[in-house]
Amino acid sequence: MIQLPELSILIRVSVGAVGTFCAILLWAKTRDVAWILVVTGVLLSYAGIIFDTLASLGLFGWEQQPVLGVPAGQLARLVLDNLPTLLYSAAFIVAVARRRVR
Repeated sequence: MIQLPELSILIRVSVGAVGTFCAILLWAKTRDVAWILVVTGVLLSYAGIIFDTLASLGLFGWEQQPVLGVPAGQLARLVLDNLPTLLYSAAFIVAVARRRVR
């Protein structure tokens, strides 16, 4: 029987995969900067899900290797947690700025 933590991981990976697949389809159809930023944010968000999953399974051996004086695992977690939100914010700023110019 599947336990709750495993089910949660399975659902996150599955839903993230569907969202990422749709984002890639949109990327192929648009050249709009705001949408490209949103798609990139979705892709990085899914990379964070995969990173969390692999880290919880203990498949990384480089977490303690220092990069810029910070353990690599913490640096990767910091980037993957915050960069998607920054990209979404940039996309919203681009969309609002485009609306104001007209």
